[in-house]
Amino acid sequence: MPLVRVEPASPPDNDLTPRFVVQNISVFADPMNITALHLRQLGVVLEILADPDQDRIIRAIDELISRA
Repeated sequence: MPLVRVEPASPPDNDLTPRFVVQNISVFADPMNITALHLRQLGVVLEILADPDQDRIIRAIDELISRA
């Protein structure tokens, strides 16, 4: 799932767009673009999210599917 840098117009921290800190940068999960990400856009692994944060990613996917 794409993680996008938090900006003033970013969505709030909620089940659909949870926020995280990765290498001291605030980001949010963007499940709406989960299928639009090309493999070539991926870079090196920066960090592996802790289990509770991985659970929040799963909840975001569940939320996206349940809203469809």
